[in-house]
Amino acid sequence: MTHKWMEKLEEVLDEKLETFLGANPYQELLLKKEFKTNRSLSLHKRREHLQKKAQSHREKLLSLAKLVKEWRDRSNRAKAAGETQLASKADQYVKSLMKKGKALWSELVDIGELFQEIEKEIFELSEVSNPEQDLEEDWKVFQIEEELNQLKRNNSFKN
Repeated sequence: MTHKWMEKLEEVLDEKLETFLGANPYQELLLKKEFKTNRSLSLHKRREHLQKKAQSHREKLLSLAKLVKEWRDRSNRAKAAGETQLASKADQYVKSLMKKGKALWSELVDIGELFQEIEKEIFELSEVSNPEQDLEEDWKVFQIEEELNQLKRNNSFKN
């Protein structure tokens, strides 16, 4: 029952917002600008976070690569010394390191794909916010402010 109540409340609030924005186009323009600004800031923060995460993954991969080389060398030395059991343990460890490396590499690829999606969205937002459109919106705001000032002047003469 509370779910239906929440849906009804949401519908009523949406209707009131639409009515308000219809009656106040200036507020609608401000709301759209604020949405674009907030979305852009959010995307830039996510991009920065992904860059740091990708850098961390790259550093871990480099560290793993050094460990793999080190343990392969140790395995080879153990084999050369006839220590097959020790060499086998080293080989198993190298396999586990390689598995970790593949998982990290896969995550890095996923991060890269997400990064590209965010870059695309940032680009699209910047296209939407071109100078001509901004000028058009600023002109609308100017016209609305003029009309509002005219209404205020007319109202002050009546009182």
